[in-house]
Amino acid sequence: MPEIIAPLVVLSPLDESHLQTLLEWRNSADFLKYCTNRKKMVTLKEFEKELRRDFSFDRHKQFVIFKKFGNEPIGTMYSYNFRPADGNVFVSTYLKPNVRSAVYGFESVAAFCLWLFDEYQTLHKIYMDVYEYNITSLSSLRKAGFFEEGRFKEHHMQDDKRWNMLRLAFYRVQLEKSKHLIKRVRPI
Repeated sequence: MPEIIAPLVVLSPLDESHLQTLLEWRNSADFLKYCTNRKKMVTLKEFEKELRRDFSFDRHKQFVIFKKFGNEPIGTMYSYNFRPADGNVFVSTYLKPNVRSAVYGFESVAAFCLWLFDEYQTLHKIYMDVYEYNITSLSSLRKAGFFEEGRFKEHHMQDDKRWNMLRLAFYRVQLEKSKHLIKRVRPI
């Protein structure tokens, strides 16, 4: 699997050298709040087992996101629940808190989505599930052209409160309308 290169980020295919960094992120309070329904921290051995189980079940492709200049790992992105017959896939991403408000998130999501559409010609749409309290992600995804396709009421328990989960979608046909955004990631 090749690297995915954008102006400011490089998405590098997951390999064993990334596991310790991914484990640190996986066990962070931030990750547990925004990126998973898993609630407990795990050891490296448990994490390796968790990843193997995820890949054997529905994890499709996973990358580690690096700043292009400085080669600093800043997040991870993966696809899961890929359904070629239906033409859809889910994507999830995690970015370190200090880079979320920057352009790195937009570039990472856009580059990965473009790669998925290029790689899988039958791919019709990409989904992302976001908890309603994740205002930064919701705002960024909507600006990038994702729109709300579903709302799961009181789906997630966080801080002793029930929150909705929003399902956002981006369709292949939207690529033409999004050329002005795509140019930031890949010259047309």
